[in-house]
Amino acid sequence: MPRTDYIGTIDHSDLTRLLRTLRGSESVLVTEWTSTPVDSGISKATVHRLEGLAKERETTLAWSLVVKQVGKTAADDGNWQREILVYRNGLVDNLPGGLRAPRCIDSVDLSETETALWLEDVGRSWAQCWPIERYGLAAYHLGQFGGYYAVSKALPDFSWLARDKWQEDMERSDIESLKKHRDLPQVKEIYPPDITDRILALWERRLDFVKYAHHLAPLTFTHGDATGRNLYALDDETVAIDWEDAGVGPLGEEIARTLGSSLHWFFQGRMDQAPQLAETIFENYLEGLRNAGWTGDPRVVRYVYCAAAGSVFGLAYTTAVRRIIGADPERWARNNYGISATEALEHRSLMASFFLRLADEARALEKELI
Repeated sequence: MPRTDYIGTIDHSDLTRLLRTLRGSESVLVTEWTSTPVDSGISKATVHRLEGLAKERETTLAWSLVVKQVGKTAADDGNWQREILVYRNGLVDNLPGGLRAPRCIDSVDLSETETALWLEDVGRSWAQCWPIERYGLAAYHLGQFGGYYAVSKALPDFSWLARDKWQEDMERSDIESLKKHRDLPQVKEIYPPDITDRILALWERRLDFVKYAHHLAPLTFTHGDATGRNLYALDDETVAIDWEDAGVGPLGEEIARTLGSSLHWFFQGRMDQAPQLAETIFENYLEGLRNAGWTGDPRVVRYVYCAAAGSVFGLAYTTAVRRIIGADPERWARNNYGISATEALEHRSLMASFFLRLADEARALEKELI
């Protein structure tokens, strides 16, 4: 977690300089401002939204900016600077289609292990509030983005870009806890024996999915974490924040995370809508690929989508076992999801069944494609 109290050092002259850059006007003068912490999720970066008023000649205008302090941690994998480098190398300055990143107004090195990114504030219309149709538009934009790089083959080749995100995500599961505690009544209620057997079988062949996906599908530039928590609607555009997992992956992997994370965070009590969300995301992504000029076999994209979603999310949420047998599952559920432990764990159970079905579909497609 970043250590510098950078927010405490910011003054009106700093903000005036930044706002002049943002607006392209030397007439701007910040007159007042406030700072509010923003939850940064699992990244644990220190994020603040700064907003206030400014004068531009005779006009008073409202403004807002976001500052994100990115720092090296003890557990860092050596790529803590990835998002900083994405911006400094211009990788997201002019993305194709309707997807874009927040404009980076400035980056300030606070030390050798900490940098502050000043970013455009893209508002508060994130995917938690979206109807399913808006997920479709975001998927279409992701398809334009992925299709462009798959067709042009102009992939960025920086060594610091992520390349094994799929495999890394699967390894975050807790298979050993499931194996050890599978016969406990409270665990069997969430993971019945047949579901547990399927999860363990999925674990054993998880790397085959990655291998076949890389064999079948073209590689593309990816956001790496285009989940519902990182996507915002801004008019007819989709803005993707948090590019710290940017990298290269097979076509179709990107939207597996859009589906899986959105179901996890935003569809408690609504898992009956999961099939509609899954199909809406896929069909619109495929349309975006076509719009970008990609003319490949749609079954290949479907395979990667189902295999990635099925294996990543079919395995990742086995970490629920720790919560089931933990000392205070109720507190965990209320703090993280605002629902009861019974509701949260039932949701995990329904997600397990859903993602296992996607993994089964991927296996069936293997017989046609491999």
